[in-house]
Amino acid sequence: MGLFKPGQSGNPSGKPKGLSEVKRLAREHTAEALKTLVEIMRNGQKGADRVKASEVLLNRGWGTPSAEVPDPLTPEETARLAGAIGRQLEQNPAMLEDMIAKIRDERAAPQEATELDSPA
Repeated sequence: MGLFKPGQSGNPSGKPKGLSEVKRLAREHTAEALKTLVEIMRNGQKGADRVKASEVLLNRGWGTPSAEVPDPLTPEETARLAGAIGRQLEQNPAMLEDMIAKIRDERAAPQEATELDSPA
């Protein structure tokens, strides 16, 4: 049995008043936070830190990108593809092990710098 009667709010007074003050105070640091993100993006020690800072800046400026799935496969096409993959693996069982090993090797290898990693 619940603590509240039907139709009774669990939070009758609404949001705590202090939240708007916290938001206001946090927003006062927007410029500094953006400068910090740019600094990390350009000079961060880890590639992952630079990527994350870049992502955050882009999302703040342009919004979060939507995931587009161009022309998804129908259930019938998916079943045909799965069958074809299964037949390939039956003919060459080592193929799957090779693919898994390659993925693990790529995951373990340090990422090489690309022109996207270079400061502007």
